[in-house]
Parts: sequence; C-alpha cells; structure tokens
Amino acid sequence: RHELMEGVGANAKKIGAAAKAGKPGDAQAPAEAIAQALAKFVGMFPAGSESPLSRAKPNVWTDKAKFDELAKKNEQAAMALAAAAKSGADLKAPSGAMFQTCKACHDEFRVPKEGE
Repeated sequence: RHELMEGVGANAKKIGAAAKAGKPGDAQAPAEAIAQALAKFVGMFPAGSESPLSRAKPNVWTDKAKFDELAKKNEQAAMALAAAAKSGADLKAPSGAMFQTCKACHDEFRVPKEGE
C-alpha cells in the first residue's frame, strides 16, 4: 500500500509540474497512472490488515464504505483530469478537483506525518 501511494504522490508532483509549465499533455499519463493505482488501492485494505507501521487510521476499516467511496471519487477525478490533459484543456479545475479528493481522504483516513 505504501509503495503504491508513494507512486501516486510522485505522479501528483508530475501533474503539478505540467500545470505550472502550461503543458497539459504532460499530465495525461500521470493522471491515468493515479486512476489505475486507486482502482487497486481499495482492495488493499481487507479486514485484519491493520498495521502499527501504517498511517491508515482505524476508521479505514470501521467506515470502509466511505473510504471506498472517496477512493472511487478520486479515481474518477483522476480520469477526468487525464481526459482534460489529453484534450489540451486548462488543468486548473480538474487538477484542483483531484487534489481536493486526495485531501479529503487523507484528512479523514490517514494519520498526518510529524509536523503536518
């Protein structure tokens, strides 16, 4: 799970760089990779997979329906961003929507790092 989300973070940085550089096409592949990762992600939290090494909060398992819903929304937002990037559209709104869904899930279901 950790490595998968590290990859999502790396792709999110590529999207940010593409948006900043005004090169929307450069965001397509990273956005598609994020969507593919998130499609796998929800299945990586079966009952009993809690770990003291994980930053996942216990409510990932106690409110799994909401966790799965937020992950699906993020996957859909990443696909919408990929479509916008492919068409050469402005990335501000679709990337903002995707990053907002990332934040919503992190706020609710992830323990912040020290200093966050």
